[in-house]
Amino acid sequence: MQVSDHDPDYDVGPGPLASLWRYRLASSVVIVLAVLVGVIHGVLAAPPTKSLARIGLANPRGLTVILGGSASGADLGRYASARARFAESTDVLATAARSLKDGTSLATLQTVVEVTATADADVLIVTATGSGAEQAERRADAVVAAFRELTLQATNDTVNSQLAAVARAQAQLDQLFTPGPGDSARAAAAATALGELQQTAARAQTEAALFGSGTVFVENATVPHPSSGAARAERGGLLGLLLGVLLAGTVAWLRAGRRREVGDGEAAARLLGTRLLGEVPATGERGRFGERDRSAERDGVRERRGVRERGGIRRRGRPGDRGRADEADGPRSSPQPGHHAAAGVLTAVGGRGLYVLASPGRQDGRTATALGLATALAAGGCRVALVDGDLRTGRLTARFGLPAAAVGLAQLARGTTDLATAIRTYSTAEGGELAFVPRGQLATDPAGLLGRAELTETMGRLKKLFDIVLVDTPATGPTADAFLLAATATGIIAVARWRTPGGPLRRLRAQADATAVPLVGVVLTHGPRVRGGYQDAYGDQIAFDVERTQTLRPRTSGDRPDRTPPHEAAALHKSPVHRPSVHKPSVAARL
Repeated sequence: MQVSDHDPDYDVGPGPLASLWRYRLASSVVIVLAVLVGVIHGVLAAPPTKSLARIGLANPRGLTVILGGSASGADLGRYASARARFAESTDVLATAARSLKDGTSLATLQTVVEVTATADADVLIVTATGSGAEQAERRADAVVAAFRELTLQATNDTVNSQLAAVARAQAQLDQLFTPGPGDSARAAAAATALGELQQTAARAQTEAALFGSGTVFVENATVPHPSSGAARAERGGLLGLLLGVLLAGTVAWLRAGRRREVGDGEAAARLLGTRLLGEVPATGERGRFGERDRSAERDGVRERRGVRERGGIRRRGRPGDRGRADEADGPRSSPQPGHHAAAGVLTAVGGRGLYVLASPGRQDGRTATALGLATALAAGGCRVALVDGDLRTGRLTARFGLPAAAVGLAQLARGTTDLATAIRTYSTAEGGELAFVPRGQLATDPAGLLGRAELTETMGRLKKLFDIVLVDTPATGPTADAFLLAATATGIIAVARWRTPGGPLRRLRAQADATAVPLVGVVLTHGPRVRGGYQDAYGDQIAFDVERTQTLRPRTSGDRPDRTPPHEAAALHKSPVHRPSVHKPSVAARL
């Protein structure tokens, strides 16, 4: 069943929170840096400080000589506004600038000083801004002092003007009127006028004494809410945190949109245009970043019937095996439930043949998947051969514990050995027999060996001798070895890591289409961890632990029960390559 590579869910991409979690390490670095920048900026770049001073205005009511004596509310409001404008006038600010003696100019005070009247028109509020609390307070106090000084000076000038007017009027009266006989009426009128002038002068002096500087109280300048360095650092850190989260979320979202990743096996299958064979969760000490299984480390090395045994596969001897007694007994891990499921689907839909395992990345789990599939197929009754086709690293050979100089595929490709010498046979702990061809000692360029006719002939013999042949290969991204080996293959099994970007999978599909070798399926590895156990449809318990992966013995009768889950056994039983309860000759006999 082929499906379209158009995946609406994949095209949408992850949301902002999912993108942040995907790139949580880089996002955390961005957020931490933003917080640090915010804290440093809050400490070093202190904001301008504002101070407030209050001036209580003297009530002009009744001061007829000086201010006209108006008592209406509108007149009081106009009076307060006029006093506020006077406090901001050039004369007041220039006097304040001279009194500061710290280099503050008139232009600076015109910028940083503001005077407003309250709604009751009885108080002026002087606001001054400075680089610090002390400077701001000194500026406000200087403006208040200059306001009082100039107001007092203006009052005195007004009184002096009134007194001068009275003196001039008195002098004029003295010049115009010279008392004589019969001028009693005129003398009385002149005395009355002179008395009025003297009363005006006295009233002006009294009002000047009452009004004075035009203020009834003065409150020195203070900073209402002084901010400490710790408070500024806290506010800067919070602002940096907010901006860091927004920046990191935006970058992560854009990056996730450009580098979309597969979130499950079905998405990988749609991108590759094939079917999903199975999913293998991440296990072991390294989780999704490695393939190490710690179960074998707990099992140890046991001596059993004269053969050293480690974990899931043990080495079977055969005649003519002299000189190999010091070689290891095989890999130390058992297949996972996902390997059993993938093996069942492969035998049901793929049939017998030679399959190349390919993946775009170097740590996608090809080697572990090849080993797990081969072990699961052998336990199901298939005649399985496993070939280490990664001539560059030989990881599968290392998993079997064989030395790099062991005779294998490289010698077969050069025609310097035969298949009977290169192949090794192992018995799996779950039953069945597994044949393995190691990498072999490499002396030339791997790509040159993979195109030789001797290797093609060897692959053809393996296809005839075994039901299923699995070939481990290098990553398809940096090399083309997998597709050289796939020239004689029945199909390609793709191995995709959970959260693999979609681009490499699309390129893998295009490369497979170019070789005209079908993609029979995909196995998703390093998926989300599974905790606890799961019960299959037939009631057989298969426990899965995130620290130690182990297939347990099903609850069936018999001394040597079949360890294959029933639903997978049913698929294998229908497969043309499954031969249950039929005696099969050994690999040595077939060779």
